[in-house]
Amino acid sequence: PGSASRTLLGTVGVLMVLQGAYLTAGIGLLGLDRTRLRLLLKTPVVILHLIVIAIKSLLGRGENTWTRTPRSL
Repeated sequence: PGSASRTLLGTVGVLMVLQGAYLTAGIGLLGLDRTRLRLLLKTPVVILHLIVIAIKSLLGRGENTWTRTPRSL
């Protein structure tokens, strides 16, 4: 790990702080009710679900054929 690694780590840290500040500002401006809080707390579950879908697609799980909508001739 050299100076480039430390620079990248610092940059990522600053970006995370800015992202948190942006989220906090949005919460402050829009308010936080039960529905928004529930959606905010579900975010990690949704992201995990999307990661599982991506991993399954990389591993080739599921059908390889395209399911077409039946058409009348």
